[in-house]
Amino acid sequence: IAELLIRRGVKKEYSSWARSDTIVKHPELFKLWKQAGLSTLFVGLESMDEEKLLEYKKLLSPETNRKAVAILKELGITLHAAFIVHPDFNQEDFKRLEKEALALCPAEVTFTVLSPSPGTAFWQENKDKFICDPYYYYDCMHTILPTRLPLRKFYKHFSHLTELALRANPLRVNKIKVPCKDFIRAIIRGTKYIIALQLI
Repeated sequence: IAELLIRRGVKKEYSSWARSDTIVKHPELFKLWKQAGLSTLFVGLESMDEEKLLEYKKLLSPETNRKAVAILKELGITLHAAFIVHPDFNQEDFKRLEKEALALCPAEVTFTVLSPSPGTAFWQENKDKFICDPYYYYDCMHTILPTRLPLRKFYKHFSHLTELALRANPLRVNKIKVPCKDFIRAIIRGTKYIIALQLI
């Protein structure tokens, strides 16, 4: 497809998704897609910790994640990295994740709370532990499982992660010009989101 787009002179900008092990195994494919217009790649890194990756059943290593990040940087493809925040996180876990996320920047970084998906074995294992309506709050931004830290403290750390990610966004770091209206809208929405998390 990328070769056809290049041959036919199609000038578009694309965003896509990929696993980090796919990037590491086929860097030439992403180089080709960069030529075809791929600008941003969403990658579920989830964690840079070996034990957490095993728990999340990602079947890859932190080293694979790091290699994938390096390949994307070399190709000039913007990384949109997704990390999982575990309800069992303590303060040190949050600090470690902060460092891991900032080490990737400039990059787009997002965080989601580990939530059992309905119908999965993980859901069945935890169905008696839910602290709220698991369907109403199943948005990966709210924890539906008990947290190790007091709930308010958990959300304070979670909102801080989002704040750091917004500050390290490539648009801001690279001082890319954005229409004033869009810039103001992004600031207002980001601020509202962070405040909402802190008030939970």
